Amino acid sequence: MTSTSSSSASLVLPQPSILLSTSGSSSSPGYLALVSLSNPSVTSPLLSFKPYVSSSPHAISIVPPSAATNTEGLLATLEESKNLLHVHSIPLVQGVTPVTTRFIPPQRLSCLSLSPDGSLLCAGAADGHAYLWEVASGRLLASWEPHFRNVTVVIWDARGDVVATGGEDGRVCVWSVSGLVHPSAGTSNGSASTPSPYATFSTHLLPITSLAFSPASGVFPAKLRLWSASRDGTVKLWDLRTRSLLTNFEVGGGNGNGEVTCLTADPTGRFCFVGTSSGRLERIDLYRRIGGADSGGFEARGGGGMEDVEKVGEENDGRGKTGIQLSSPASSLALLPSSSHLLIGTSTPPALQILDVRSLQIIRTTALSETASSTASVPNLIPFYRPTAGDARGSKAAAKRRVVAEQLERAVKRGQDAEEDEDEVYWSEVPAGDAEEASPALRHQAVECAAEADDYLPFPQLEYLTPPALLRPQGVTSTEVSQTSSSATTSIPSQSQSSAAMHDLQTQVDSLKSKLAQAEKWNKDMWAAVVAKGLNGNAEKA
Repeated sequence: MTSTSSSSASLVLPQPSILLSTSGSSSSPGYLALVSLSNPSVTSPLLSFKPYVSSSPHAISIVPPSAATNTEGLLATLEESKNLLHVHSIPLVQGVTPVTTRFIPPQRLSCLSLSPDGSLLCAGAADGHAYLWEVASGRLLASWEPHFRNVTVVIWDARGDVVATGGEDGRVCVWSVSGLVHPSAGTSNGSASTPSPYATFSTHLLPITSLAFSPASGVFPAKLRLWSASRDGTVKLWDLRTRSLLTNFEVGGGNGNGEVTCLTADPTGRFCFVGTSSGRLERIDLYRRIGGADSGGFEARGGGGMEDVEKVGEENDGRGKTGIQLSSPASSLALLPSSSHLLIGTSTPPALQILDVRSLQIIRTTALSETASSTASVPNLIPFYRPTAGDARGSKAAAKRRVVAEQLERAVKRGQDAEEDEDEVYWSEVPAGDAEEASPALRHQAVECAAEADDYLPFPQLEYLTPPALLRPQGVTSTEVSQTSSSATTSIPSQSQSSAAMHDLQTQVDSLKSKLAQAEKWNKDMWAAVVAKGLNGNAEKA
């Protein structure tokens, strides 16, 4: 019996936790706390970060700690009143003090988001600018202007391949991360310095409030969709492969009560929940029963683009209940990873409600303020599974800390520094012991990824399969290279050492010529394969 009890005690399961924030002011700070789902009280949190005065949604982002890799998590937050950006470590076990790093960004930021692996941080500013930093080094990888008004939301896909931004200008922009880091890749002369969006959607009439990729396991761009919610009362679903609108949902039946303030999407892509300024909570299903709630068949909903407007929140048409009226408007929404329950953050007074997704019944309400007259809200909710103390063997070995830079750069490297960094990126991708030639598997993978996207995906990463140091300068022919090398060989001053020096120099020239020929052959073969597959794909479509 003792042995069995000990074995059971050593089995450690992750516990559902919630990172939540309440809005505050300089005179009345809000809360930023990590609480357990079983006891979501800010008075007895698992971790607390004070003072916290940000009232903006999308102002916090987290990468959960991992028991599988024994690695701590990361938490990034904005302190708007002082224009500060904080990066906190999230300990793997309780009792360990988090480490906080404070940064002063180039300008006042309005939203941020960490990449899924915690290596990159993307943030938006009030004037429409956006920034992409490397967390470990603080290097500014990209600085661009996706919007001409305040950036309201930044999100990553689950793989970290793409970033989407939304702004008060009503636009939604989708950015390939490789295109942000290497904006000149894929251009004819490599002169582009400003990143170009993969897609821009501008049919919303008022500010964007929320974005969500769906499904969470989707591969960009062929199998990834994007939800967008706006204060104009519409929710739109975009197909990233075709860069087109799939379905246009109108919330509130066009009665003026459908200003959408928040959205969260099911990770499997079946539905999403939206909250409105009037206190209405609606579930938007992408599949519905045919002929009523008792029918056994299903059909896909929407798909007609801009002209096909799906009404949400109208009278029940016999297909089942899809929404409820909340006691106060929702300021944030988040689905648990299992999609079985919905977390609702409400305002005036701030509270956390838990809703059963299937029955649409509120099963728990937890007040987050001591005074019922509080006008605060809950702008951020992030649920995740947090490992408990120790691993499956009961070990409590110190978790690996994530490397965080001491400061953030304010300018993007250009010129020679940028070229050296690009060389380092290229050679880090070439398998060890294969410095002369990239492996066929690496080249084949790049070609297959490009061909899968047909003509909808630019190929910025292909240029970097050849090191910039081996690329022939524009307008220089092989004859000119040979002549330059020959003139160099005749300029050796010492006649007594000319024989040995000539031999060494000629060996270097021959090696460079060989590498140049290899690089030209790689590029020629790759582009021939890409073009051939593209033509075959277009022919099949035709």
